[in-house]
Amino acid sequence: MLSPSAVYNLMLNSPTRSFLFDLRPQEAFDAGHILGVTHIPFPLLPPSSSPSMALKLFEDEIRKQQRLQTVIGQWGTVLTLILPENTDVDWDPVQTLLKTVFKPRKLFVLEPPFSAFHSHYGFVCTPKPMMDNHDLLIESLPNEIVPGLFLGGSPLSDSVKFFESMHITHIINCMERDDYPIPPGVQRLELDLDDVPSQQIQFEPALDLLEKVFNMTETEVRDHLKTIPHLSPIVETLLNDSTSVQTPFPYFPNGIRVFVHCYVGMSRSASVVIAFLIRKYRLSPINALRMCKIQRNIVRPNDGFVRQLCQFWINEGEPDEPPPTFNSLEAPTTINLVENIFTRALAYTREKNAS
Repeated sequence: MLSPSAVYNLMLNSPTRSFLFDLRPQEAFDAGHILGVTHIPFPLLPPSSSPSMALKLFEDEIRKQQRLQTVIGQWGTVLTLILPENTDVDWDPVQTLLKTVFKPRKLFVLEPPFSAFHSHYGFVCTPKPMMDNHDLLIESLPNEIVPGLFLGGSPLSDSVKFFESMHITHIINCMERDDYPIPPGVQRLELDLDDVPSQQIQFEPALDLLEKVFNMTETEVRDHLKTIPHLSPIVETLLNDSTSVQTPFPYFPNGIRVFVHCYVGMSRSASVVIAFLIRKYRLSPINALRMCKIQRNIVRPNDGFVRQLCQFWINEGEPDEPPPTFNSLEAPTTINLVENIFTRALAYTREKNAS
């Protein structure tokens, strides 16, 4: 099973190598579904029918998808299933059949109910997606690093709709100052950074803001949301979201969504998020990098920022707690290369400090 957050980030990290099959009935599909999903409804026959009959009807249908068989099998694609809910169907034979026909590299199932995904990521779902162009939308969206903390590139041209659709409450702009429009009530912090190794990052303003909103009480969140006109009508819905991630690790409170960005969402903004993970979760630079890169696979701070993060970690007392488990995504193949860069930078920093 993959959590909603894992499916969302997987869509963004591998848009051409990640397919979603929605097996729900037509009525449920029409009520709301993920953009770009392939709909192949599984036949839900009367209880008196043989399970093998439904499986045979489904097999006849999926074998018509010859183009997808070629694409999924040859590209080493990951296949994620969205299954009908509240049925007594044994889904193991269905998954076995799909593996046989499509030969995906891996097959996952979205953790039910679908309403949990729709509640968190309605901006990539019908009936009201953020924009009509699915491919451009997926390429432009930020990844969720931990619940409530999004890391990405420069916002879409229609930035107001972008932030309203995602229910963003706070923005940290890590690139040069940019006066793109934002919804009334949304707070924005400008860091004005260049993506060059010689740029010195003053982490504290961003970390102070993140720490402040991280520790907001429900009353403070409610009061804040009421100052944001497009969120004030749904304050109680946001606060009482029963589909929130439940883990032993603390995350941002319900209703708070912070968007940290630079131009691409790879170096400047990623460095700020990594520094936050180091301080908040008491992580080593490598574990903070890994946690960040698993959720957004293009993360790669420039060499100067890497050295600053190593020094930041030393200044924080060199914490090395186990990283929190947000979802079950795998580390990208480039993780070892970037980890090695951090390891060398840490050795250099220690040597420099000792001299």
